[in-house]
Amino acid sequence: MIEGLYRSSVITTTKAEIAGQDRKVLNENKVLGVPRLRQLRVRNDSCEVPAIFTRTFSTCYDAYSSAAEEKEPFGPRDTTAWRYTSSEELDGISYMGTISNYHGGGYYQDLSIVPNETVNIVASLKKNLWINRSTRAVFLDFTVYNANINLFCVIKLLFEFPPTGGVLSSHDFTSMKLIRYVEPLDYAAMGFEFLFLFFVLFFTMEEVIEMMFFKLQYLFHFWNYIDLVILLCAKDLAAFGLLFFIAICAYAQLGYSLFGTKGVTEATNMIVKGNIKGELARDFRGIGISVVTLLRTIVGYNIYESIQKADWFFAPIYYIAYVVFVFLILLNMFIAIIVYSYSEVKAEIAVMDDDLHLTDFLKRHFKNVMEKFGVYSTYESKSKDKEKKLTYNDIREILRECKFTDLEIEMFFAKYDITGERIVTEHDTHRMLRDMGWVDKEDEDVEPEEDSGVSADEFEE
Repeated sequence: MIEGLYRSSVITTTKAEIAGQDRKVLNENKVLGVPRLRQLRVRNDSCEVPAIFTRTFSTCYDAYSSAAEEKEPFGPRDTTAWRYTSSEELDGISYMGTISNYHGGGYYQDLSIVPNETVNIVASLKKNLWINRSTRAVFLDFTVYNANINLFCVIKLLFEFPPTGGVLSSHDFTSMKLIRYVEPLDYAAMGFEFLFLFFVLFFTMEEVIEMMFFKLQYLFHFWNYIDLVILLCAKDLAAFGLLFFIAICAYAQLGYSLFGTKGVTEATNMIVKGNIKGELARDFRGIGISVVTLLRTIVGYNIYESIQKADWFFAPIYYIAYVVFVFLILLNMFIAIIVYSYSEVKAEIAVMDDDLHLTDFLKRHFKNVMEKFGVYSTYESKSKDKEKKLTYNDIREILRECKFTDLEIEMFFAKYDITGERIVTEHDTHRMLRDMGWVDKEDEDVEPEEDSGVSADEFEE
């Protein structure tokens, strides 16, 4: 460990000598700060020994759990390596290992930037039996930075000690880009981030001003609820979401049972057999992690190699079943819902009034927004819309409201030779009303002007 963390060619004894030296791992990754050793322990009375064996075993060390954890000082008790520190004091977070889930506290020891001092620290810990039968997990945490690719890497090495004996090792490497703006593309991304922030602030201020201006009346405006209504009316998507959630949880549970942590017994078998049969899949070492893994699979993450090492027999069956059900069935179902919703909206638009155009909608919406701020408070249109004339679609809708069937409507149009979308003249309307008996006989000889239409309201009356 020490040779890996410190360059073997640079062996110094004082901090002054190492001040001008670069502490690097693999010659390219600079170590930031100092590495930290941390362990979690259990009490010696955390389990019970059968009465028949009490003469042979006076103590019992259970598997790691919060209830069995040791928090009392031990050993020399002169440094933090021998005194318990909570996860709140260390700002630590829990971590799921191969055997159990460990929180961010424990007994910790910070190493030194000087290799020889680190050697002395490790020797002191070993001499005073820092790792003993109570130890259940030892963490080595450190961070490195690679300037060639501008990436930080947070490294966590874990050594777990099951109650059956032996050691299970695992690792976790998390790469992240903390220095965001270096290359020209990074600054372009920064520009889009500022643009996004501007839009968020603008629309937030707009809503705040509306709330201040309208006060309680803000709650009665239709457009303030339109987004919520759209979400609440998405019955098909809600049903699909429920089905998708159930499927992911089911496959996560199955994956955890097949490839994840199977308890201390499985860990013991791995140690005894030398891990010849396989290894536990880290992507399925917990239910929550299994769910995240399956969701990542949808966007291209490959899990087959990991699960194939864990169980060569069930891995292809599980993987094929998941791909078929999620990708070929559920995702196609989602696409079908989107296509069906699109066709419904398209059909609704097709039967809408032809006079309603996008430009008219945008003009009205812009006018409403400006009126909210008082800009158009005295605005009045100088020209009124022309009276809407009766069309083919108008008559069809009126007859449908009167409970006419589609066949009867088509027969009605065929009788008066009304086709297409043209305006129905007053002459055509007069003929219909006369045949229906809604016009007096003395008015039958009156010939109305051909080019003067009649409105839909007049026809209904």
